[in-house]
Amino acid sequence: MVQWYPRDTRWHGVQKHYFNASTFKSLVLIAYVILIVVESVLMRRWFREETYDLSTTEGPWFFWSRTGIYLIIDAVFSLAMAYFTWKNNWHPVAALVTSILLFCLWVAACLLNTFVVYSNEYSFKHLDEWRRIAYGESGLQATISVCYFVMMGFAAKAVHDWRKNKTGMGGRNRRVDELVLEERGEAKGRVSDAEFVPYGHAEQGRTV
Repeated sequence: MVQWYPRDTRWHGVQKHYFNASTFKSLVLIAYVILIVVESVLMRRWFREETYDLSTTEGPWFFWSRTGIYLIIDAVFSLAMAYFTWKNNWHPVAALVTSILLFCLWVAACLLNTFVVYSNEYSFKHLDEWRRIAYGESGLQATISVCYFVMMGFAAKAVHDWRKNKTGMGGRNRRVDELVLEERGEAKGRVSDAEFVPYGHAEQGRTV
């Protein structure tokens, strides 16, 4: 049976929904990219209809001034997260820190995009249509921000559980013991507090 969240036990429990929020964020990001492509195509068509020269590389509609840098940063993060999740090594602390940073990044992107569009002083025939598209992009940026806020909450829960388990059991790292037992075929799923026996103690029990 395919498991939709990592085998890493640090992500077992309610914090597994971090990956649901991340998946939804990726879908919103795809819609955002599609809207950007639509805007770019329409802007080039509209500018060809103008009677005076208006460059697509200057002005508030310029890709890098409102969109480019945020997409690149998010793409790098998404690839890194996908790789470490695939390796079952996406640490809750890394998840929490990146969620906070990217939440702030997309909030700033949303506010900047809205301000740039609202304060635009360029005028052209299809200005109203462009503004509707740009405000739609701002709405998607706000949605991405909310996704990261939700991911932040689930990551904080994962960090809390990880710290609690790390400091328990005589200072042993519970996750390491569970993974060792699981690799030896002696653990199925998450071991409960009542059933958990550290690896060292399990070995001693066999030799008696």
